[in-house]
Amino acid sequence: QRQMCIRASYRRRFDNTAKKAGNLAEFCERWGRRYDFLLVLDADSLMAGDSVVEMARLMELNPGAGILQVPPQNVGRSTLFARLQQFAGRIYGPIVAAGAAAWQLGDSNYWGHNAILRMAPFIEHCGLPVLPGQQPFGGHILSHDFVEAALMRRAGYTVWLVPELGGSYEQPPPDLLAYAQRDRRWCQGNLQHLGLVMAGGLHPMSRMHFLMGVMSYVASPLWLIFLVAGLFAALHEWFFSPTTLVEFQSTLPGGDAFDTVGALRLMALSLALLWIPRLMGLGLVLAHREEAARMGGRFKLVLSVALEGVVSTLMAPVMMLFQSHFVFGTLLGYKVNWSSQQREDTDLPWSEALRRHKWHMAIGAVLAALTIAVAPGMLAWLSPVILGLWLAPAISVFTARASLGLWAQRRGLFLIPEELHPPTVLVRAQELAEEEMEPVGDALDHVLTDPRAHALHLALLEAHPTASVPVALASARRKLLAGGVEPLSPQEKSAVLLDARTLSELRGRRLGVQA
Repeated sequence: QRQMCIRASYRRRFDNTAKKAGNLAEFCERWGRRYDFLLVLDADSLMAGDSVVEMARLMELNPGAGILQVPPQNVGRSTLFARLQQFAGRIYGPIVAAGAAAWQLGDSNYWGHNAILRMAPFIEHCGLPVLPGQQPFGGHILSHDFVEAALMRRAGYTVWLVPELGGSYEQPPPDLLAYAQRDRRWCQGNLQHLGLVMAGGLHPMSRMHFLMGVMSYVASPLWLIFLVAGLFAALHEWFFSPTTLVEFQSTLPGGDAFDTVGALRLMALSLALLWIPRLMGLGLVLAHREEAARMGGRFKLVLSVALEGVVSTLMAPVMMLFQSHFVFGTLLGYKVNWSSQQREDTDLPWSEALRRHKWHMAIGAVLAALTIAVAPGMLAWLSPVILGLWLAPAISVFTARASLGLWAQRRGLFLIPEELHPPTVLVRAQELAEEEMEPVGDALDHVLTDPRAHALHLALLEAHPTASVPVALASARRKLLAGGVEPLSPQEKSAVLLDARTLSELRGRRLGVQA
């Protein structure tokens, strides 16, 4: 295959205002008009070269298309949790994406990465406002992608989801707690969209995307309220007089205190919504012998789907409580900390799992005690919820282990075709990840002693005049002017690396000493 080298530049903003949306805004303002299209990637994104070329070709052939999104496939992790995510995405993801693309057509959504944007309308129409008020609902927009897609659609350009292109990959979180940490950011970002649903001129489908994003998180507290309401109804029967109990029973079919028929119908509907996409995705893979063989064979494929369904069922009540906490916390005004997500496969300590899940276990114990006391007949119905909450620390710890993920891989469980026959882009990415980079012991010393590194660093460093000198920089200058005997702290080194004047002075001193 022909290889092509491109000139790439790395830029770290001095002021990281608005996070990723700010990075996009600065690029558009400074360099965007030089380009027809912009390919947006995340730190863990991978895209095959032929897919990128095809995306650009489709944009050129369709001048009315503003955004083209290719759904990314989860790959590249070894923990059991990540392998479950990769497997589920490979089985159920294609049919969900195909369905969404079929009914949304040119009114689809954009997920912020692994997508191509048309620069001119993006610059002209997709600038993000700063919402009035304080966080969590005011300030800079966190989930910028939904809003940018809505603004692009409002400007008359279409947004397309193109699952058939393929060649689009990303990495899933390595464990349940890292997944929940990412979900907290997404929760606040989606709830922030409530203030934009009625914005003027938006396409009805854009408003629908906002509401679906909100509902994806509000569904958890609604489920929690449903469970609590059921317990209160049982407590009502337990505490009140027999006369009231008889009156209550008479309102139910057949005079039963528990509506068994209604409960079965509700359970059947819930299971159907959960399992129909799974079974449809499984059926499509089973229908293709070669595809099934690349996923461990038909028997192990069915076994993997069943095991993934069990683990997902046990995780569901834990995520319900996590997301309920996120929703109520956002409504109460708690701000999210937008820190970088964990990208390494590391074992989760029991102490951390117990600390993060102690309230989940306590709620599970209370739920079990109340159920046994007032409505033992409901225990079987609530057992998945109770077991999931009781076992939450163990689930987090064991699914975070790469050893268990690799054990399952060796036995043909939770396999995806990209593992047995990895595409070129994944092979090349793994080779680059395993390459040993030239070590740099001290970044400041490297910039001061290497002429090329010094020139490149100053060229990339932008002057930011300030009214006062940062404390760390002032402290570093005192130490350096005193002869550099006292070592600099990491904060002081960072301050010096961001100040062009100090770097030039230090470089000049070193050259003078050498001369």
